[in-house]
Amino acid sequence: MARPRQIQDEELLAAARKLFVRDGIGAPTRAIAAEAGISEGVIFQRFPTKADLFFAAMIPPAPDVEALLDRASAIGDPCEQLEEMALAMLGHFRELMPILLPLVTHPSFQAHGFMERHHDGSNPTLEGGLCLHLERERSRGRIELEDPAAAAQLLVEALHTRALHERLEGGDAERSDERVRAMVRALWSGLAAAKGSNEGETK
Repeated sequence: MARPRQIQDEELLAAARKLFVRDGIGAPTRAIAAEAGISEGVIFQRFPTKADLFFAAMIPPAPDVEALLDRASAIGDPCEQLEEMALAMLGHFRELMPILLPLVTHPSFQAHGFMERHHDGSNPTLEGGLCLHLERERSRGRIELEDPAAAAQLLVEALHTRALHERLEGGDAERSDERVRAMVRALWSGLAAAKGSNEGETK
């Protein structure tokens, strides 16, 4: 009798993730086993329930915040720099959406508990990294900004929503990139205008 194939958990979870992303939470475990090249029994030796397998497979990838923000570090113009950072973050959200959408539709999904279990706090968030960048720009006198945290939150949430709309609408990525650039320029114009506007109010 042939010995059962040995497989690492990472390989099994990758096979499960592929089918859950493609077929949703209804993807059968027998199909996942076939994709991984193992018996269905091996799955349940490692993951007691299908829900356990699903949530282990669908942990969203953590962003490499430093790499995403450093992508634009060589750009001299601060507005163009922020545009490139935004596009890099949008790219991360594009990769995230196919995993996130099936995850949040699972009837047992609870966002707070899930994130507590699977986020150890060692990696800075995109919002936190962007906030630090904006604070540095402000300290260098390259940007007028009262609340870097709020600006970072606004931009990150807008990018997340843009990626969701792309997924739902099947939109053109190139057109979406232009929308992001326009969105950053609109935000930048608002920030730049703030000082002059305040000065006008006090006269």
